Amino acid sequence: SADNAFRHSAREALAMAAWKDGRADDALLLINELLSDVQVPGGIAQRATIIRDLIISSGKVSQG
Repeated sequence: SADNAFRHSAREALAMAAWKDGRADDALLLINELLSDVQVPGGIAQRATIIRDLIISSGKVSQG
């Protein structure tokens, strides 16, 4: 929910778990949702940007 203080950390953890499980597309979706949230704290946004770049550079994301 939008008022849950841990939602950003939870979404980051879910993205990392998806990536570790080989689900790069799901991980990228979660990271992009996180980054589109205007309330995401700066530190989490910085990590999410790095994670997004790593996922994309891994070459494991579907092209379509």
